[in-house]
Amino acid sequence: MSRTAPAEAVWNPEPGAHRAWQGSALVGRGDEVWQRAARDVLRWAVKTRSGFAVPASGPVAMGERTVVTAGASSGAWRAAFPLLLVAQRIARRRYLRALR
Repeated sequence: MSRTAPAEAVWNPEPGAHRAWQGSALVGRGDEVWQRAARDVLRWAVKTRSGFAVPASGPVAMGERTVVTAGASSGAWRAAFPLLLVAQRIARRRYLRALR
């Protein structure tokens, strides 16, 4: 079951169901940067570089269902969850700064 609604102009998850976060960063200008970013998104590079496991061997394909799995699901990570939330906020700021 999918929790997203790609056809919607704005996706609003169920209130309280998810910790939603949205941000943007300028990664560059020009056709070369656009081509690299498009290639990385369509080849799952954005997800795999951020620690997710993606079993797909090829590019994103319309209608194909792919399971994307977070890299850490053990009990030790669950116990550290409150600290990870703080670290996540710090990491987001750093990632956005690094993309400039």
